[in-house]
Amino acid sequence: MHCGGTAGVIISYRSSALSPGRIMLRRIITGVVLFILIGMGLYLVRIELLTLAFNAALEPADMRLLRIKGLQLSSDALAIDQLVLGLGPQETPQSLHRVHLQYSLTDFQPQHLNVARAVLRLPEGSEVVRETRVEARLLLTELAQQLMASPLESVVVGDLQVENLSTPVLGQPLKLEAHWQAQQFSLRALDPDRQLYLQLEQKPSDQLLLIARLSDGDEAIIEFNASLSGQGDKRKLQGAGLVDSGELLSVVAPLMDLPENITAATGNLVFELSGTLDNDLSLLAQQHWTLLLMPQTALNLELVGALDQVALEGVLRLSFPHPLAITARPQKDGQLQLEVQGEGMALYLNESGYELDARGDLSAIQCEYAQRVFCQADLAVELKAPLIRIEGVEPTTLTGLDLRLSSQLTLSQSNLSATLIPGKLLGLESLVQGGIAVNQPVFGLDTAASFEYALQSGQWKLQGDQMQLLLPRVEMPDLNMATRFTLSSLEIGQNVGKPMRGQVHLHTDGINLQQPGSWLPVLAADADITLAQQALNIEALVFSDEQKRLLSFFGTHQLHSASGSGQLRADPINFDPDANRLSRFFSYWPFELDIYQGKLMLAVDAQWHQGGGGVELKGRMSQQFEGLAGVYEDVGFIGLDAQIEAEFSSPAHFLTTQTASLSLESLDVGVPIESINARFNLNVADQQLSLEKVEAALFGGRLWTQNVVYKADREHNRIDVGVDGMQLEELLRLAGYDAVAGNGIVSGLLPLDISATGVVMERGMLAAKAPGGVFRYSAALDAGTNPAMEQVIDALSNYHYNIFQVEADYRENGDLLLEMLLRGSNPDYEQGRSIHLNLNVTDNIPMLLKSLQSGRVIADRIGKKLGQ
Repeated sequence: MHCGGTAGVIISYRSSALSPGRIMLRRIITGVVLFILIGMGLYLVRIELLTLAFNAALEPADMRLLRIKGLQLSSDALAIDQLVLGLGPQETPQSLHRVHLQYSLTDFQPQHLNVARAVLRLPEGSEVVRETRVEARLLLTELAQQLMASPLESVVVGDLQVENLSTPVLGQPLKLEAHWQAQQFSLRALDPDRQLYLQLEQKPSDQLLLIARLSDGDEAIIEFNASLSGQGDKRKLQGAGLVDSGELLSVVAPLMDLPENITAATGNLVFELSGTLDNDLSLLAQQHWTLLLMPQTALNLELVGALDQVALEGVLRLSFPHPLAITARPQKDGQLQLEVQGEGMALYLNESGYELDARGDLSAIQCEYAQRVFCQADLAVELKAPLIRIEGVEPTTLTGLDLRLSSQLTLSQSNLSATLIPGKLLGLESLVQGGIAVNQPVFGLDTAASFEYALQSGQWKLQGDQMQLLLPRVEMPDLNMATRFTLSSLEIGQNVGKPMRGQVHLHTDGINLQQPGSWLPVLAADADITLAQQALNIEALVFSDEQKRLLSFFGTHQLHSASGSGQLRADPINFDPDANRLSRFFSYWPFELDIYQGKLMLAVDAQWHQGGGGVELKGRMSQQFEGLAGVYEDVGFIGLDAQIEAEFSSPAHFLTTQTASLSLESLDVGVPIESINARFNLNVADQQLSLEKVEAALFGGRLWTQNVVYKADREHNRIDVGVDGMQLEELLRLAGYDAVAGNGIVSGLLPLDISATGVVMERGMLAAKAPGGVFRYSAALDAGTNPAMEQVIDALSNYHYNIFQVEADYRENGDLLLEMLLRGSNPDYEQGRSIHLNLNVTDNIPMLLKSLQSGRVIADRIGKKLGQ
């Protein structure tokens, strides 16, 4: 300070004469000032030279040196408290703290760099900036390559924070640790729960080795090893790795909503990746990428919960017996084509005792979609499963599954739509469950079907027309079936917060129900099914193969309560002897029953409920016969009228709700029984038939019974049949005994006992009413006839009886035993003296009835009577 003041004085008085001492002092001071100025100049030159060296090294990365704070220089190193760099055209500031750089003094080239803390800021705001952010995420290999190409021999960054950048796996701000030395570059991302490690190594052959690893503690989540080789702007990537599904699930679970039924995952996804990429990794090259899923892949997913009303609790396993290739081909217009090809896949499901083991081919999946919010894809899937087996009470086995789907997909920011291409979609060699086997069913589309899904609202809709399901042969224990289903006007959809809705028209034709002998008719059916407000409504019609309507059904099923109701109506069936006999409704009729005339009507109203014990069914039935005439075996009937009203809760619980009535003009069993009238009640559950009253006309008289209760589970059921006013003359004439004639009126009581072994009768009693009648027997006498027999024949030639009694027994084998007692006289024999006769007669009633001609020509007799 003292020297400075003296100089000031000297300058102030420079016009004065100077002494030699003062001149010397001035020269010294001037030399010191010049030395300081020269030193300051050299310092500034070094700063500029260092700035030039920095910018030369950072120019390939589009970075500039903006500011230096706390610079300390030495001959071969510098230390900086803060270094601010600018990134990109906007020179977004990047801060480096406590930087130590060792450099060469001769050429000012950096050699070793150590940064205690770095804060990098990625640009944000405009669309261009956002694209820059995307590129900045992909510049890793380029930055590493630039570092390796620079004079730097090592780089260490202890704490690297990247602002405006976060990853789904690691948090924000992203904290990294970088290190480069001896042609190796490594980057480690640290997180309290998991670590990300990336290493690049430069080989003399201009090849980069890449090692990537995401770990959760000591467990690897993703591991990938690859090499990058090539020249110019393109590099070829080849590598292999694996993904631990269990560890990956723990990472993904907090970031997205996984299906609730997936609770755990184990196994590894082993893959190989190859492709070509730009040197700066900002965009994929216009060449394909291929991802191979390797045979070592074995994934297990544990399933618990419910999926679409299906209970799940088991393990789903997926593996690839052969590599499955996924190929991506970028296009010049920014689109990307995806192809999936493979020889097969293996799928195994064990769920609550149900097992599914499938093998399939995924050989034709092709997708093409645009980046960001719009995607279009042509998708073709082919799945072949030689065997699928589902264990259970009745195991289900599918063999030869062939699934082929071809569709066009469109994905936008708000909507997903798919169009299913017509053709064969599903085929099977066989489906077997218990005693039911479905052979070679085929499902396909005649016209395209479409599916639409709104991504934001969740609303979806499925539409289709002319879907075909062919069942050429369905084998059941006692029945075989063949048919074809056609679904048309199919529309199913759902809005958010509202029940599912839908409608479909179903047509079936060629419903061929085949029993041994194949007698059932070929049928067709049409049904309209609608779903609205959780109610399933069905309207169906059943036709004969001649398009004659037979049945109609109208029903509603409530999904929320699992209950419903329906009405079944049989259109009145009119029979006639020519074209509309019952047997002519069928291609083959093996039964000895036919109806020639009359009308039949049926109406059923039913309600059902799905409970824990199965389906509970109940309802009411009305059945009406009008004027039916026909035959059953050797029995003919004419004029059958009946009205039956009943309720049921199952086929085994059938109960008439009011006394049923039945009338029959004539029943010909070989002996004509006419004017039959009956009133009865039926209870199938109790196996009980209550006959209120039954009466019929026979041989000019009347048969009747009343107040009879028949129970099938009872060992013996007694029915007393009353006989009143039966004419012997008609009985003898029908019997065809030409040598016997007579008259009289017979009444009595026949006690029948019905059991499981048949019908028997003991001590049935018949007697002639007063004053009696006449028997005349006019048989010719043969030579040598016994004299006693001659007397009997002579006595019966004109026998006037006043007492005629019969005791009858009927055996299970059909034998009828009659013990007859007659009291009377023959006025032409021995002056009309009194004659007492005891006769025993035995005959087999079934054989007797068959011997009657009326029983053998009953069909002709019915036809002639109807013709009259």
